[in-house]
Amino acid sequence: MLQEKFGGPEGVAAKLKTNLEEGLKGDDLFLRDKAFGSNQKDPPKRSGLWTLFMEAMDDLMLKILIVCAIVSIVINMIFEEEHRSIAWIEGGAILLAVFIVSGVTAWNDYKKEEQFIKLNEYSDSKNNVGAIRKGVETILNFNDIKVGDIIQVKPGMSIPCDAILIKGSGVSTDESAMTGESIELKKGNLENCLSKIEEFNETEGAEEGPHEIPSPILLSGTQIQTGEGWFLVTVVGKNSCVGKIMSKLDQEVEMTPLQEKLEQIANDIGLLGTYAASITVI
Repeated sequence: MLQEKFGGPEGVAAKLKTNLEEGLKGDDLFLRDKAFGSNQKDPPKRSGLWTLFMEAMDDLMLKILIVCAIVSIVINMIFEEEHRSIAWIEGGAILLAVFIVSGVTAWNDYKKEEQFIKLNEYSDSKNNVGAIRKGVETILNFNDIKVGDIIQVKPGMSIPCDAILIKGSGVSTDESAMTGESIELKKGNLENCLSKIEEFNETEGAEEGPHEIPSPILLSGTQIQTGEGWFLVTVVGKNSCVGKIMSKLDQEVEMTPLQEKLEQIANDIGLLGTYAASITVI
């Protein structure tokens, strides 16, 4: 299909207005972002301190304590006329304790989130690859890769985008992150792949399985195990394989049956404590 529909890697390169030997010229990078999308990650959504505070307050026991504190203040203010000026202290102390606990929890979560974001930014800054632009080898960060770039293949590298292998020697990939199969898959340029298919079809009773036939397609999110070479970037960012998976992971995660049962047990314990406290008061 790659050969028939697009004319092989050369045809794809022509459509993407790039050169397989010299790479991109670098004068249309902004236009490429508009046409094909960017490989830059969206900034992480950070929760505000007030949001974290309200989430910390959304706890059954804290809600019970707030209700008990308000009831205590109301009852003491009504029935303790002689000490009305200090009757609110007991309930107020409970409210103050609830607010302090929620505030400390929210602040800790806020700082943890801040440190996590900084750690991710530092990790992303180290994700660099070799590339060719204007005929010169250079170093690019994953965020700066554009459709049409020519990227160097090295053992152990994580593939940051969907691509076509144009040159390669002994290249194999681990695609278990995508397919769940731990078998290393062989990769080769289109010419070698077509030659291998013809050889496989002409050999009667061939013992080679489908995994022995190489493919020129490289998927984002997979890892290079062995070999060296160069590949042509065809899809980046949200349109790539790993981008589509990450967009689905951004959706709200449903609770598992075990989590639902544990939450129900915690609520039941809280209600039981409330009933016991009410009976004691009565």
